[in-house]
Amino acid sequence: MLIYFIHSSLLRKPHQPLVAGVPRIYSTFLPLSGEKSEKELELTFRKRIPHDIPRSLLFLASVDNSDTLWFVKLTNSEYGITVHQKLAANGLAPQLYGFKHLKGAPAAYVIEYLTPPSPQTGGWMTLYNFACNLRGPLARRDKDAIWRALDRVLTVLEGDMFVHGDLRSNHVMLKVEENGRLEFSPSGQDINMRIVDFDLAGGSGQVCYPLHCNVSILLSRPGGPGTPIVVGHDRTVVNTWWPSFS
Repeated sequence: MLIYFIHSSLLRKPHQPLVAGVPRIYSTFLPLSGEKSEKELELTFRKRIPHDIPRSLLFLASVDNSDTLWFVKLTNSEYGITVHQKLAANGLAPQLYGFKHLKGAPAAYVIEYLTPPSPQTGGWMTLYNFACNLRGPLARRDKDAIWRALDRVLTVLEGDMFVHGDLRSNHVMLKVEENGRLEFSPSGQDINMRIVDFDLAGGSGQVCYPLHCNVSILLSRPGGPGTPIVVGHDRTVVNTWWPSFS
């Protein structure tokens, strides 16, 4: 019996080294391919990402032991999968790769990781951080390009009667070059923008603002706690903070 146990253990796939501070129960997830017969893929958590988002835990993970890192969000809140996929299909949100629902545990969503910039390579940063790094007002070219991209996001949402519900500048990601400047398309007119955080997203009038939130966030919203989020609210929210970037 002992010989059999040793032999069989040697034939098993070696375990990944344990990483402190990451969950163990999400070992696989279901890809969002639309195929009912799609098999689950292996998910290996690498590290936790510090953040200040309530009701959520954020991690980096690999899929099927590849070197590519994916962003994993654990949340007890509802998640606007349809809205996320709609913007992603238009190149306005990171790809939503899949999910894992476990009874009695937060839902896990596997999302394209938007790599931060470094001195050697470009990457992604929030609009809020981009503006803070400027030490002055946005250049006219940058301002016009960012507004065109924001307006496109709002137009896509409104066209399908969708709402994001929390379209603040820290949920707007911009692609920048290694020098911190906006990365423009070859035409010199367009930029890369991705919207993140779809916890409040859904159909117009079908989702509501949370009952409890930070006072500063509450004041920026056109609806009160527990009230429905409807088409037009996202544009109102953007219009409240956009002048500060002008």
